[in-house]
Amino acid sequence: MNIESISENLTLLTQKKIKKVEPLSGGFQNHVFRFLMDHHWYIARLTPIKKRSKELIEAELSFMKAMRKNNIQTPDVISINDKRVTELIIDNKLFYITIFQFVENQELDVSDLSIWNANFFFEWGKTIGQMHRISETSLEKIHRPVWMEDDRE
Repeated sequence: MNIESISENLTLLTQKKIKKVEPLSGGFQNHVFRFLMDHHWYIARLTPIKKRSKELIEAELSFMKAMRKNNIQTPDVISINDKRVTELIIDNKLFYITIFQFVENQELDVSDLSIWNANFFFEWGKTIGQMHRISETSLEKIHRPVWMEDDRE
């Protein structure tokens, strides 16, 4: 993806100066970038419109909101023009864009056994269990389809 095009389109969309657009990952479902706006770092997630529906992304954001209400840490979703999900054209391709608060942290080094160990997996499992309980008891039902196979182009 063209970083300059992403920066220009983010500037047009947000009406703010965007600096230091840096790719973090690109995969089958999303392209993720970090960028600087108003002296703060943010994450932009670009999802090809052919890969996921807006309703599916909104459901994911609702799930994050339900987790946050129940003390599971999730990044804030940043609205642009009062929308959590909006469309953006990059390199003549249509994407849904979602912007998140950047959370400063260190990457997990799976080769570091002082971190990647039984205690880590215990805490990870405990958190996933909390997430399942919240999703089962949440008054806000979140529709997510059952995934059966990858629909790569």
